[in-house]
This record gives sequence, C-alpha cells and structure tokens, in this order.
Amino acid sequence: MSSDALLIHGPTRLDGTIRVSGSKNATLPMLAASLLTDQPLRLTGLPRLSDIAAMCELLRSLGVRVAWEAPQVLTAQRVDPGAAHNPVPAAVVRRMRAGICVLGPLLATTGYVDLPLPGGCAIGSRPIDLHLTGLAALGARFELRGDRIVGRADRLRGAVIDLRGPHGPTVTGTANVMMAATRAHGTTTIHNAAREPEIVALGHCLVAMGARIEGLGTDTLRVHGVRELRGTARTVPPDRIEAATWLLAVAATGGCVRLENAPLEDLRPVLHFLAAHTDVRVRPMPSPNADTPSPPATRADAGPPVPVAAPPDDARQTTPGATGSLIATASGAVRPFFAVIEPHPGLPTDVQAQLMVLAARADGRSRIVETVFPQRFAHVEQLRRFGIVIGRRDSHAWIDGPARLRPADAEATDLRAGAALVIAALCAPGRSLVRGIEHLQRGYEQLPEKLRRLGASVEHIAAELPAA
Repeated sequence: MSSDALLIHGPTRLDGTIRVSGSKNATLPMLAASLLTDQPLRLTGLPRLSDIAAMCELLRSLGVRVAWEAPQVLTAQRVDPGAAHNPVPAAVVRRMRAGICVLGPLLATTGYVDLPLPGGCAIGSRPIDLHLTGLAALGARFELRGDRIVGRADRLRGAVIDLRGPHGPTVTGTANVMMAATRAHGTTTIHNAAREPEIVALGHCLVAMGARIEGLGTDTLRVHGVRELRGTARTVPPDRIEAATWLLAVAATGGCVRLENAPLEDLRPVLHFLAAHTDVRVRPMPSPNADTPSPPATRADAGPPVPVAAPPDDARQTTPGATGSLIATASGAVRPFFAVIEPHPGLPTDVQAQLMVLAARADGRSRIVETVFPQRFAHVEQLRRFGIVIGRRDSHAWIDGPARLRPADAEATDLRAGAALVIAALCAPGRSLVRGIEHLQRGYEQLPEKLRRLGASVEHIAAELPAA
C-alpha cells in the first residue's frame, strides 16, 4: 500500500527555534468533556491534527456544534442532546483510540451509548476492560454486539473503583471514569488512577466546569458528583511528548534548539534521563507568570552539571506544570543506558521508539524495558533498515552501538515509531524515505515545516510511490 512520505537528507545538525504545539492527548478528552454540559467549552492552543479533526467529527455526530474561531481556538457546545442517542460512526472512532473517551460523558448525561471498538495506533494489547469495569461500578450496564459496545445507565452512583491493570493504570480509562463520576450521585474514589499530566489537565478543566475533584496528580482521586456542569474557557497545555521528541532528536543529531511553549515541569523524567546519559545541556526559561517553579538547569553552560532530580514516587502535582522556553545544546555524545518505560512519572512509553535511535549513537549496549505496552516493538524491524542493531525478547530490547547508520526506505507503523524513523533519517548520511506519514499527522503538527526551521532538508512526497 502506498502513502505519503517524507524524503529526508541527512546527516543534519538541528539548529533553530520552534514552538511546541498544544497537547493532543490533553485536547481529546477535554473535547469529550463538552458532552457533559449544554454550555460552550472554549479551548485555546489546540493543535491542528488529524486526530483532533476526527474527534470534532465524532462530536458533531453526537449533537455538538464545533466551531474554529481562530487557527488554534475552538468552541464546542452541545446543541442537540437527542443526537447523543445515535450510534457513534465506526469510521471515525476506528481512526483514533481516544474516541472511547465519549463513553463516560454519554452515559453520565444520556444514559445510553452505542460505540464501536476503538482504533488508533497498533501498539500491542490495549483492552478497554478497565473502562467498562469502572463504569459498571458506577451503575452502567454493557453488552457487546459484534464489534460495538452498547451501554445503558439509569442513574450513575458513586463507588470505590480500582483502575490498575496488568501493566499499570489506564490513562483513557481514568479519564472516562473521572468524567462520568462528575455527574454521578455521591462520591467516587478512584484508586490507582493515572497520574499523567494530561489527566491533571482534564481534571482542572472539569473543575473549571464546576466539578469537585480531589487528588489530581496523585494515584487516588475523589470525585464528588454534582447535578450539572457549566461551560468554561481553558488553554490546552503544551505537548510533552512532542517536546521530548525534539530533545531526543537534538541529543542524537547534535545542535542547538530553542523550544518555546515547552512544558518544563512535565519534561522532568526526560530531562533527568538526558542529564544522566547524554551531553545535552538544557537551560530552562520559565514564563514570568508560570504557576510552579521550573526544573533546575541541566548541564548549564555556566557551571558544572546540575542533574534534574527524578520525580519522587509520592509526588503531589495539584496545579498545572510550569511552561516556558528552553535551550538544548548537544554534540551528539551518548552513553550506553538502561531505560525502564513506566507510567508517569517514569519515562513515557511514547518516547520508547525514539530512545532506540539515541541508543544507536552510544558506544556500547543499551537496554530498554517496556512495562506499559510490552508488545510495542513493531518499529524494531523498520529501525533495523537504518543499520541499527536491535535484539528483543518479550518486553526487553537491547541496542548495540555505535551503529553505522545508513539511509533507508522505512514505513511508520504508528505515531511514535514514525518519529523515531525521522530521527534515524536525520542521523543517517544520504537520502531516506519515511512512509506512512499519516501516522505522524495524528500527533505532530506541521512536522516538515518545523524540521525545515531547524535546518533539516525535508520534502513531502505524495503517494503512488512503490511500497517499501
């Protein structure tokens, strides 16, 4: 099958300034929250991505009026409550997994949902059992009709719910149960809730809408149900995974990159990793009105290395993280490392593929253990095309470096795999082709344009090339 591709000429040293886009993973559940009220929800700082467009299409099918007021400003308002009883279109939900996030709001407000099983990236087992178990504890009833889920609820009631799965908490499951619980009768306690910054952002959005939620940023949430929610206006936080991808790219290629609108607090796990295993020097510059202190500088130019402390297990983040600018400089030197991919506040699974490219620059063997999605290794075969030596057994992978990178013709298997292939192409001497960029368009806004601003030679090639 043919698809659009990026033609990248390497090697490239990244130099320049770019702005980090708004977080896709925060935006999608916040948009779903518009189903919880008949008043307008206004969001600023939205990225223009295919997943955002798909969620807007989904909400329109459910009676929500969605209007772009400006390139990054959107208002969503439920104007036809009866449309929420319509079967959710399968074609839309199967393009993105976050479509499942309408499940909780629909049950809370209409007592009915007819939803196809979700799609999104093919990155291993991502069951929705915990979504259904959590919502069932609130009083919902479900039946599976072929490849669709039909749910009903007469009146949701507060409950004690544990959302820990075999590989940690469920992020979208936490979002679903938290949203449903805001309109339930009584108090809901969620144990082993996801602590990801995107859940914190959603929680603060719900609180601004009138919800009563305690414990945001911790693994125990208490949601006191209210009769109704109101509209609000919120700014979407910057995308920590996009920012982390740029940091890992400059660590691999060398260069000096200034990231504006960077989520300084949310980048702590990645900054800590870079301080320990690369020569990357990071100078954070928080915005004057930042709500929380910024991380200390790592390997600042004017002094000895100052490592960023790893977030403690009992960290209590109750306010949105600080944002600002940061300057990252690197020569491309990397030391072998052992990385464990974990739920927040650990190294995020969405940088695992990019870390493999970084490991190929190190002199020695690096190891990566994936604990969140143990089968998330479809990108390994494609990275091998660049000459990266990768071994794998179960959830463990090892990378032997330094690799003699060569240009390749490779296919993105998912969103973050595509980002890893782009970094490999930036490092490899010669012309590389990264196909399947529809995956990249799901999560990286204006990627070719941003790469060009950093000095990369990138062309967008239309489909109809022979498949790799």
